[in-house]
Amino acid sequence: MLNLVIEQHEKEIKDTLYKASNHRYWNLEILPKYDNQINGYNIRATAVNVVGTHKIVLDDLDVKRAISNIKKLPFVSKSKRSPAYAKEYVTAISIGLKL
Repeated sequence: MLNLVIEQHEKEIKDTLYKASNHRYWNLEILPKYDNQINGYNIRATAVNVVGTHKIVLDDLDVKRAISNIKKLPFVSKSKRSPAYAKEYVTAISIGLKL
């Protein structure tokens, strides 16, 4: 079910992140089941380099704009900066979907 929702909206999520942050390359991954049940977050969007092999850091203002714009999508229930990556110098955004 979750894979299907992500497949349907992957391009829209990535386009929204790109337009808001001015960074084109994002890696979307499904979060483990316990994150879905406890926190209500389904996917994590991580900023990566062109090749997609290295995670990178974006400017705080760009990340705030990306989070704000992601929340405006009709199928998203919530979004925030992922606390798991805060100290690792990586830009990661957790996204909760309306299922």
